[in-house]
Amino acid sequence: MSQKDTEKAALRFEGAITNAHSVTNSVFHDGGGWGLNIKNAAFVTVTNTQIIGFKNFGVNIIASNTVALDNIFVSTIEPRDTDAIGMVCDKQSCFAICSYNDPDSSCYDISVQNSIASGCHHGGFVVPGHTCGEADTQTAFKNNVAHSSDGFGARFFPSAVLDDSATCYEGSYFSAYHNHQNGVVTNSVSSKVVMRNMQMIDNLWGISIISGGTEEGREV
Repeated sequence: MSQKDTEKAALRFEGAITNAHSVTNSVFHDGGGWGLNIKNAAFVTVTNTQIIGFKNFGVNIIASNTVALDNIFVSTIEPRDTDAIGMVCDKQSCFAICSYNDPDSSCYDISVQNSIASGCHHGGFVVPGHTCGEADTQTAFKNNVAHSSDGFGARFFPSAVLDDSATCYEGSYFSAYHNHQNGVVTNSVSSKVVMRNMQMIDNLWGISIISGGTEEGREV
């Protein structure tokens, strides 16, 4: 399933903005391209679904809104078999949430919960942070786990749709284990970055917060 070196994923919602769409209790596996691509779409719900054995991205959400992912298992996402890009770094992760075109101000109201990223070549989750102080009430990214990846567990970056992200953004309720690099990493400019309610176990490194601000702007 899916087409090599294209955005034509095994499961694709593109320009679907009028009606509600739902996928549940499904398995998508073994493709030459992406697993799930939600692009310029809205009102999409995917639950209790497994996406296994694709290239570059298991899940990629681009310029979309009102999307909910719950209990999604993504595993074995490998790099493309190409040398055409030379020394350029190819974009890739198990979950890319509003990160493919960064910053993406047309990507908002996205929820990823109770999901697992496993066996990712570069990283598990690349996801925007939420408003500081809202860890217990937010549902944008909650109770997710990344393990056994060649890279990091999760990278949090400032949301393009939250006005206060340049002042402070936060990641929370995330666990990472057996990753070959950091459990959590940040490397975007913000005056303050907060990581809260996380478990990091048996990663090469734990939590690396690079804020581009000051030492006082880092909080774990």
